[in-house]
Amino acid sequence: MSRFWRFCRHLVWRGLKWGFKFPFYIRLVMGAIFIVLGFFGILPILGFWMVPLGILLIGTALPWTNTRIRAWMAKVEPEIPTGEN
Repeated sequence: MSRFWRFCRHLVWRGLKWGFKFPFYIRLVMGAIFIVLGFFGILPILGFWMVPLGILLIGTALPWTNTRIRAWMAKVEPEIPTGEN
């Protein structure tokens, strides 16, 4: 696997771990906001990267996708660097 895809997995994993700290209704609202703002991708800070993140945040709030996301996170966790040297 290339370095780029490992980096992408790392970012998604960290973002999801951060997202699980919030109650489900906040994740739904944040996900919807990210999706809407992601359509303004031509602007400098807002970008198309917000759409998949919004979909993942909404997915963490839904019970039938939450279990699959958590299983994927558990599978990928050993590959994520801890930041300790």
